[in-house]
Amino acid sequence: MKAAVKAYPAILKASYYAADASFRVMLDSWGFKWSDSQQKQLWKQLEFMPFEGPVDLQAPQHTFWLCCQDKKGHNGLPDLPTRWFFGRQIALADRTWVDRFALPKRAYIGPTSMDPELAFLMTNMAQIHRGSLVLDPYVGTGSMLIAAAARGAYTMGADIDVRVLKLGKYNGSVCTNGQPSDIISNYNQYGLKHPVGLLRMDVHTHPFKQQLTEVLDAIIGDPPYGVRAGGRKSVAKANPVKDRAAHIPSTEPYTLTECLSDLLELAAKLLVVGGRLVFFMPATSEPYREDQAPCHPMLHLVENTKQLLTTRYSRRLVTLQKVRPYDAAVAQQFRKQRTGYVMEIDKIHEIVYAQKQQQQQASRTGSSCSGESGNTG
Repeated sequence: MKAAVKAYPAILKASYYAADASFRVMLDSWGFKWSDSQQKQLWKQLEFMPFEGPVDLQAPQHTFWLCCQDKKGHNGLPDLPTRWFFGRQIALADRTWVDRFALPKRAYIGPTSMDPELAFLMTNMAQIHRGSLVLDPYVGTGSMLIAAAARGAYTMGADIDVRVLKLGKYNGSVCTNGQPSDIISNYNQYGLKHPVGLLRMDVHTHPFKQQLTEVLDAIIGDPPYGVRAGGRKSVAKANPVKDRAAHIPSTEPYTLTECLSDLLELAAKLLVVGGRLVFFMPATSEPYREDQAPCHPMLHLVENTKQLLTTRYSRRLVTLQKVRPYDAAVAQQFRKQRTGYVMEIDKIHEIVYAQKQQQQQASRTGSSCSGESGNTG
């Protein structure tokens, strides 16, 4: 790092070293903490930079950051190499919204409610702005739609579980005046424009007309992974429905391959050209393979980013953009060519728990060996 700073063009550094330029250097670490003595030593090591201006810790003209990453397998994450970063602060993000939209303060949440920072990140990737029409086909408690609505978008949500949409739950929240909370409760809590619609549906049997195309600016969602429990899709019931008001539609297992295929087909039809589809999908600890990325002839892969979850599996944030108008014949031919195709990640449940069993077995074997060694001694 020292060599990199020295190699930076002197003419570009001159204004920061000037006698009339106040400054401060901030320290930050990830994966560990520096002691006071270590921080003093680090500041001492930065004396090779010939700052001539005064130090101002309150309102300096220039703020520099020295950051270090040193993660050694904590919290179930794999070891990461030690890395140093040094740079000048250009601007600070407004992070007051992190506290405002924090899940513990929200009226209606569930076990799979999306973290608000990730939800807003997804709206960034989807290029959602004021006036966008956005669909979340796996809406749940509406975390991603809340982020989209906060950006001024018109929102729509759908879920296979009508109880999540219709009944909500009672949690004694002050935001709902003691009444059961639901998705609308969240919109009311933040003063956001209500969704244009909430539908009981799944992508496999969606109710949109065949001739309906290019109406959505973005689709964001978190499809069912199948790590703990597999996804479900709606199926027709042999017997007639007697009471539609109390009817719970029948479902059957829904593989991730089929789920993502349906999702991409829906996006290819309903997105405007230039519109984006952003979603999470699971990934194993094995090296990533490009041929396992979901694809469609009307969609172009923009980004595919890995997020570590545990040593056994992770997930990828996938961003696709519609690059051509929907062509039914081309889409049908593509689906025909993919008949019988199964993504390796469809075995995520077996992969994850097989690795867990292997780790537990190795741990027990190690303990047993240690015990035998002690008895022998």
